[in-house]
Amino acid sequence: MFRLGRRSLTALALSAVCFLLTAPPAPAGFEPDPNAPRIEIPPEFQWQTAHIFDSVAAWEEALAAVEAELPGISAYEGRLGESAETLYEFLQLQQDLGYRLRMLYSFANLNFDVDQSDDEANARLGRIRALFPRVGAALAFAEPEVLAVDPAIIYGYMDAHEDLAIYRFAYEELLRGKDFTLSEPEEQILALSGNVRGVPSYAHQSLLNVDLDFPEIKNEDGEMVPLTVSGFTRYRASTDEAVRQQAADAFFSTLRSYENTLATLLDGV
Repeated sequence: MFRLGRRSLTALALSAVCFLLTAPPAPAGFEPDPNAPRIEIPPEFQWQTAHIFDSVAAWEEALAAVEAELPGISAYEGRLGESAETLYEFLQLQQDLGYRLRMLYSFANLNFDVDQSDDEANARLGRIRALFPRVGAALAFAEPEVLAVDPAIIYGYMDAHEDLAIYRFAYEELLRGKDFTLSEPEEQILALSGNVRGVPSYAHQSLLNVDLDFPEIKNEDGEMVPLTVSGFTRYRASTDEAVRQQAADAFFSTLRSYENTLATLLDGV
C-alpha cells in the first residue's frame, strides 16, 4: 500500500466503481427491464447495499470516523525510516483506511446510480469524493519520505520483519517511479486538485444519465417505449433490425444535438 497518495486514490475510486454485488440466477419468466421503476424490480435483484452499511446513519458514522482520524496520520511524518515496526504500522493504517474508503465510496456510488437525480444520494457521493483529496493530502508525505530512505535500510526492515515483507513488490514499484514522484508540497497540491480534475467526467455523467431526454422508440411488439442510456444497450442488440435502427438514430441524434457541450467536456479531460 505504499501508494495511497493521489495516484492510488484515483485507482481506489475506479476499483470501487467495479465493486460487484452478485445476484442469484433470474427465475423463469423474469426479464430485466432497464426502463422499469426500481419499485417494480424484485428485491432479490436490486443492489443490496445494506451488505455494506445497513443504513445511511451507519454510513455517516463511518465517514465521520475516517474524517476524525485524518489529523492523526501526521504522527507518522518524519518517522517512516526509524524502524521496521513503525513503517509496518503506517502501512497497515493505510491499508485499513483504503478498505474503509472503498466501502464508503461503494455504498454512496451504488445508491447514486439507482437514481442520479436523487439530491441526497448525489450529496453523499459528493462528500466521499471530497474526502479522497483530503486523504491524499494527509498522506502526501509518505512516498517522498520513504524514497528518501536508503533502499538498503528498507530492504533490511523487510528481511527482519516477516509481515512487512509482503510490501516488497509495492516498494519496488515505488522505487521504479522515483523519478516521477514529486516533493511533499507538490504531491499535496495534486492530491487536493483531484475533484477539480474530475469535473468534466462528473458533468458528462450528469448530462448523459440525468439531464438528457431521449425520444421514445417502437419495440419488437410495436409498443412505444422510452429510450434511456441503459436501455440503449438492450435495443441495439435486438433481433429486429428496425428496432436497432430506431435505437441508434434516436440515441445518436440526441447526443449530436449536444456535440459542442460534449466536445468541451472531452477537451477538459
